[in-house]
Amino acid sequence: MWEWNYIYGAILIKDFNKSFEIIESLKKDKKYPFINTNMFNFGETEIPYYYDDIILTFGATYKNFGYEKSEWKIFILKMEHLLRSIGFKSAQFHASGVFDQVTLSWYNIEDTYDELHKNYHTDTYDFYKTNEWYFGYGKRNLHFPELISKKYSKLDIEYPINYNKDIIREFADRI
Repeated sequence: MWEWNYIYGAILIKDFNKSFEIIESLKKDKKYPFINTNMFNFGETEIPYYYDDIILTFGATYKNFGYEKSEWKIFILKMEHLLRSIGFKSAQFHASGVFDQVTLSWYNIEDTYDELHKNYHTDTYDFYKTNEWYFGYGKRNLHFPELISKKYSKLDIEYPINYNKDIIREFADRI
């Protein structure tokens, strides 16, 4: 039986120096699913070798990830705490494995355009709105949050996720 699962993604960041310091402070995560410093890569940060936005990438493989709803909740909560800490424009993560294929997307509420604010809940976008960001599933562009395809998988969890204060506190203490 297959046991592998992988998650990879990209985050458009606003402030390179702040983001770099926070990612470097992560070190080793002791609670599954792990989110460690070495799972991130800033790529090229020197002009003219990148254009417009610096992209922070993420990649990880996990054993048997995704079968338990609690694992998804913890991963999303950890990633949202990180997004909140680094300051981001948008983020997208693709998870694939034996469970299914899921794409998670976040768009910072401060960096989105008026049409999205008015129509975030429509079929064009299909987002959940919080005070900080729009969250949704499905294939999207990092700059334009419209759904590329209406056929996509959603996790069977309630969003926004209720915080488990102990897990988040432990993760937050590392940053």
